[in-house]
Amino acid sequence: MTCHRLLLLVLLLLCQYSTVLSQSFYEITWTSDQVAYNALLVFYSSDNAYIRVRYQANEAYNVAEYPCKGEYRYTSTGSQYYLINGENARIVYTTSKTNQIGYTADNFYFTNVNAKGEFEDFYTLDDAQLQKLATQERVNPAKCTWKKLDPALFTSTYLYNYFDTSEPQYKQFLALARHKTPIATVNCKLHLIIVANTLDNSIGKGCSVDKDKLDNEFTNIASALGMPIQKYIIYGQNFKKDNVMQTLQQLNPSSNDVVIFFYRGHGFRWSNQQSDWPLMSMRYSTLQPFESIALDEVYQTIVSKGARLNLILGDLCNSDGSSLPSNLASNMFQAEPHPNIEKLHRLFVKSRGNLLSAAAQKGEVSWTNNYDGGFYTSSFLESFYEGISEISGNADWQKIIDSTINKARYKSSYGCTYNGKGCSTQNGIRYVAINYIP
Repeated sequence: MTCHRLLLLVLLLLCQYSTVLSQSFYEITWTSDQVAYNALLVFYSSDNAYIRVRYQANEAYNVAEYPCKGEYRYTSTGSQYYLINGENARIVYTTSKTNQIGYTADNFYFTNVNAKGEFEDFYTLDDAQLQKLATQERVNPAKCTWKKLDPALFTSTYLYNYFDTSEPQYKQFLALARHKTPIATVNCKLHLIIVANTLDNSIGKGCSVDKDKLDNEFTNIASALGMPIQKYIIYGQNFKKDNVMQTLQQLNPSSNDVVIFFYRGHGFRWSNQQSDWPLMSMRYSTLQPFESIALDEVYQTIVSKGARLNLILGDLCNSDGSSLPSNLASNMFQAEPHPNIEKLHRLFVKSRGNLLSAAAQKGEVSWTNNYDGGFYTSSFLESFYEGISEISGNADWQKIIDSTINKARYKSSYGCTYNGKGCSTQNGIRYVAINYIP
């Protein structure tokens, strides 16, 4: 089946980084060969989304479903576009008496990057047209309509257009319309330490994006749990080794508290270094004295303070190179959290232990862009909100970190360019020793 469409994308939908991934819903409609199509996109992350399409053809009502992934691609002339690539479509419902029908998955893509790094135009092509696009051959997409959906407004009638009442998605999505997140009160405190190299000429913008996202998200989490929060945000001209060391020395959590440390900046390792863990470069200008702190040293210092839960994460290189920016525009989709308060409670109140993770293995660099921040940081937030989602997730730190590393690997392996060359894959490292309290 051939499907085509074009649409100017509202900028508000393009750069929403204040809330991160759990799932979002988008409705797309178009007409092809005099057949009207309505699609519901359920988006969790770039590598985890699916679409259901409903349409009437040959006097039969049909619903098709297919998984899809998002990735950056380039035409033969170097023009960048963002592709949502559907595949392996199947018919999940039909009123056809013959039942001999099929569906070919659609391809959606964004193009025309503006000065803000946002895509402005939205199209859909079939596989044949997509091949022409890659070689800059002429294609003639048809218009479609597009809008973001608020799941709080879902009704049984609307969902029944796409799902049978016996399907789990029908019940889960309908529950979102009725869901109200309760506010709990807990007897512990969250200590949040964010160290971000926001003034660096090459990665400063991306680090600033991540600093704001992390600050906002963990503040919201503490609020949802009724947990007091103490924040230590080290950035700008305060990005100095002495300030980090002083913060760590003065940190005094109780035995039931939670400590989160997140570093965003350049990293490196010495040529004769034995430890697998990178060092954090603690200067924002090459004119400053060279200073560093080992990430595993931070881990040891924090763990020694005796808090119940310690999470130490670093989005930085682990080689003799610098953390590198990538030539990518802003992510097209940002899913919104619909958290399950019991899952949040399990991760932050009913857990005990330590976690240490970094964005890159020995010899690897970590990637970032100015609009969405570090691949590792964005992947962590995506994986975290998948883990606490009302309709998915396992609320397990090991699975969240495993997913973080897998997503960052995926992002660094597709479509990414630096100085006209493909990005090297970052694989990440982790150590997780966390138990859960009954």
